[in-house]
Amino acid sequence: MQFRKCTEGDFESVIGLFKQSGQYDPTWDTAENLREKITRLPDSILLCEVDGDMVASVFTMEDGWGTFIYRLVVREDKRKQGIGKALMEHAETVLRQKGKKEAAIFVHDVRQDLLDWYAAQGYLLEDPKSYRSLYKKL
Repeated sequence: MQFRKCTEGDFESVIGLFKQSGQYDPTWDTAENLREKITRLPDSILLCEVDGDMVASVFTMEDGWGTFIYRLVVREDKRKQGIGKALMEHAETVLRQKGKKEAAIFVHDVRQDLLDWYAAQGYLLEDPKSYRSLYKKL
């Protein structure tokens, strides 16, 4: 298992992971948006390879105030092998090396399986009434 930063040559594979996992959003998941993300923060999309094959990705975001980890995706045929956990730990290490002391994650609240998985990784669920993510198309 090897970890590395995403490059422009990986965009098609990253988008493919999103499509395969049901997380694809045509508004957000474009080569142009991915290029802008890694141009602004080169290690904001981290990848995991097994035997030279890209099998997982995760996004990070830092804005000077908060640090976030989101959009962890592991290829379906590679799940339940510790890849997601290892990639999350790598993302946390990258952020810790930058001096970050904590990170928040985004998880769909209808996915109890994911909420449970992240809790097992040490993430704490805040009072569910304290925050709710909303968005608006501009």
